[in-house]
Amino acid sequence: MSSYVISSGPEFGHAVIKLPWSKSLVNRILMLHRIAGLPLDKLESYCDCQDSLDLFHALQSGQARICVGEGAAPYRFMLALMSAEHRRITLDASGSMLQRNISPLVDALNDAGAEIRYAGTVGNPPVIIEKGLPDFQALSIDTSVSSQFASALMLVAPLFPGEKIIHTRGKRVSEPYLKMSAALMECYGVRATHDACKAEIQISPGMYQQPDLIPLEADWSAAAFFYTLSVLNPRCSIALEGLYRPSLQGDSALPELFAGLGVQTKWIQLGGILLQGQAQPVALPALIDFSDIPDLLPAFLVACAVRKVQIKVCGVAHLAQKESNRLAMLAKNFSNMGVAFYPEEASWVMDARPFNLPDNLHIETGNDHRMAMAFATLAVIKPIVLDNIQCTAKSFPGFWDQLKKCNLSIEQHPYGV
Repeated sequence: MSSYVISSGPEFGHAVIKLPWSKSLVNRILMLHRIAGLPLDKLESYCDCQDSLDLFHALQSGQARICVGEGAAPYRFMLALMSAEHRRITLDASGSMLQRNISPLVDALNDAGAEIRYAGTVGNPPVIIEKGLPDFQALSIDTSVSSQFASALMLVAPLFPGEKIIHTRGKRVSEPYLKMSAALMECYGVRATHDACKAEIQISPGMYQQPDLIPLEADWSAAAFFYTLSVLNPRCSIALEGLYRPSLQGDSALPELFAGLGVQTKWIQLGGILLQGQAQPVALPALIDFSDIPDLLPAFLVACAVRKVQIKVCGVAHLAQKESNRLAMLAKNFSNMGVAFYPEEASWVMDARPFNLPDNLHIETGNDHRMAMAFATLAVIKPIVLDNIQCTAKSFPGFWDQLKKCNLSIEQHPYGV
């Protein structure tokens, strides 16, 4: 595999960045359209991320074996849908998804009367659906690994008559995504009430209908890397298009998260934000909970490293089960910069006071899109070497083109890996 050198040109003053559509919104909207029997073709232009494109094609497949690609949400959504529709199929995956945990959803469906068996490693794709879900009145699901399992059940619930209840178990993570699912379902005419105190989700009877307006917006999690750039290069300004408030995306917490690192967020009237970094003293709380915003952690910690911050983060244990073990990958790469990142009881501690970026530092991405994009921003300081740049297509296929607008260049490493 080739490796790539990311380096910085002359300092830029201003850049206008085009973000991808939120794949979290697009994936749910694709599901709602498909279940409602609405045409999917008009949504293809919004599938600019590989995850969404894979789900778009999978939803239209009539094959007895469907490969859903590397996306966790598309796979988990398809598993619930195929079970609800009584499709006798093999549901396959590729890449890192073959190591991702799906057992909470398989267990919940089997406990409710479906017959799903693993075709390979127990707990991971692929699976064979022998028999679909016979009924759906009250199901219980473990959400300590991912909220996607509960979202998958929520989205397919209207395929069954009457009121449905989903009981959630374990520590709740990424809870804003459950709120996103509920809000989108209501846009399509089905009321879903998420009661966090009771740890249950109630879905009213009814079927999805064509909405008056499809609530699409750009991806806030993709914006995180440009917040990091604003920390690293405080004299520049960066405009990000297509972001709104209020937002259905939990990652819209970015302005508050990065304010303590000196990034000012100004709202643009027609939709979007303008970022302006400031070389001011760091003003962060000693402990930050990432339970609701786990995708923001890599970009945030890279910015913290450069600002030589001491900080503790919690609500991150499930990041060990993403495209890579993100906690281990962060710790490994940070160690090469003199930065300590290590577990302490229920939290992880960063001590970046000794931060020093070596010349031509080699970054291991673990084939993880968020690792690649977060560490690429360090090229503002010195050239770095990434072992993989193609993985960013999963969530931000245009990332490298947008990065060039910030005078960062990408060239194949002359000596490979």
